[in-house]
Amino acid sequence: MTADTSTIARRRPIVVTAIALSTVAIVLAWCWFAVVFSDAYDEECKARVAGTSELSFAVTVGSAPLVLVTAGALVALIATIAGSAGRRLLVGVAILLAATAMGVLVAWAFSGWTLFTHVAIGSNCFG
Repeated sequence: MTADTSTIARRRPIVVTAIALSTVAIVLAWCWFAVVFSDAYDEECKARVAGTSELSFAVTVGSAPLVLVTAGALVALIATIAGSAGRRLLVGVAILLAATAMGVLVAWAFSGWTLFTHVAIGSNCFG
């Protein structure tokens, strides 16, 4: 076993853990995003009557954590994957895209298939 192969074998559990934790974190962040946007969608009409909007709440509490979790997951993946910088970036982005697709699908199902409807905050207000 060469030194390079030995290093990869020792890092494998760390990489698998990083992939698993990053995927779970991204899926949970998307579910949180769905919950926040659903709440903002439901409360927007009341907020408009009061002269405010739920959009800042949705962005601050829903979108910001999603972006931060995704960025953290990408950093963790790039830091733990073995290989050259280009390979680590390519593999990290590919894993991130797969986890994001899974997160969107789970959050969409979790929201009762209304996630993308709820992004149109205020579209349910009449008058």
